[in-house]
Amino acid sequence: MARATPKTEAPAAVPLRRACGTIGVCQNRLEAYPSYRINQVQLEHSTRIRLRSVAAQRVGPYVINVVVHVLWNQATENISTAQIKSQIAVLNRDFTALNPDRSKTPTPWTGLVASAWVKFQWPGRPPQASRAQKQPRQNFSMTKV
Repeated sequence: MARATPKTEAPAAVPLRRACGTIGVCQNRLEAYPSYRINQVQLEHSTRIRLRSVAAQRVGPYVINVVVHVLWNQATENISTAQIKSQIAVLNRDFTALNPDRSKTPTPWTGLVASAWVKFQWPGRPPQASRAQKQPRQNFSMTKV
């Protein structure tokens, strides 16, 4: 008696390019749900009105004040001011697309690399901090947070 060999399926073809299904889903909803179509039209209309009402274009980045709290248990964990400033500089390079590793951006996203028009700054202590908050470094007696 001959033994039957299991039938194997051919492997699925790997698409040359992955595609996002959002557009297809949106088209299906536009056709299936009249209220979805009406809401989309209203959203487009209100967006156009909003864009026309903007008084002026930004001429510089938004500035975001960063508050850094250093909690440390042992002296080796108490990072230096230079380390904090270095990390703020890294954030600024990343968010302005000036980071040295931006050339490693995967090909599908290279056209999207741009400045976010934000600048992070660290004033050294929280602005308008209370007397108790003016010390951003705190020796912390717990070993786990």
